[in-house]
Amino acid sequence: MKKILAITFVLLMIVAVLAGCAKKAGETAVSTNVPAKYVDDFAKKYASDVKVDDDGNVSYSFTDEQYEQFENDYRSEVKKEAEAQIQTYGQYSYITNDGTEYIVGIMPEAYDEEACKAEAEVVGKYAIKYIMNTDHPQNTIKVTYENCQNNEDYFTIEVSAD
Repeated sequence: MKKILAITFVLLMIVAVLAGCAKKAGETAVSTNVPAKYVDDFAKKYASDVKVDDDGNVSYSFTDEQYEQFENDYRSEVKKEAEAQIQTYGQYSYITNDGTEYIVGIMPEAYDEEACKAEAEVVGKYAIKYIMNTDHPQNTIKVTYENCQNNEDYFTIEVSAD
């Protein structure tokens, strides 16, 4: 009888541990708080929970996996939107992994400082939109235009959230 109780107790402990692990795996691990101005509902299809306050600010809750997928997909989407604004002859553009800078590589023969700086302001606004939707929002982002042949910087500007 003691043996049966011991085996039953062990089985109950295993079930309890597995149930705890299953609950932990489904819990929300990442939350973002997006000011109303930067809400575009892209995160809605990835989030476990969405809450909107009276001012239109939105809080999204994600599991780790959901957030990773959202962040990768959103980075790609914002990059496409920003690249559509680049009229100069660019070779590449990307948001750094930490989201603090947007880099645009330009061929030397296409470099026009005035035109590139105007573009950089617009590109920066797209990058701000991205970073404001993540779990590490910032009010400024750097936009750097560089020579794509030798990676020397033409200029860097900071774009601020409004």
